[in-house]
Amino acid sequence: MTGAVATDGPVAGGAVARRDAGTGDTVPGTARPPQRVRFGEAVVLTKLEVFAACQALADADRALRGSGRDVERSGLAELFSLLERRLART
Repeated sequence: MTGAVATDGPVAGGAVARRDAGTGDTVPGTARPPQRVRFGEAVVLTKLEVFAACQALADADRALRGSGRDVERSGLAELFSLLERRLART
């Protein structure tokens, strides 16, 4: 069965093509060139969003602690500290 549901899938050069969910074949004419990503100068988060992010980082830290993933824990700690410092300034 073709044409049921199409999903995005990467192709060479970073373009994205539509794939037929039934066959997995690339649907002709659907490849798109990669788009440039432009970020704003600032990201504004609410205090609740920052608290939720800090909670998620703390949960991830606890999960990594038991597995000995110290490098990943260090990265989480740096991000947590950044969010905490920014939250304390507001």
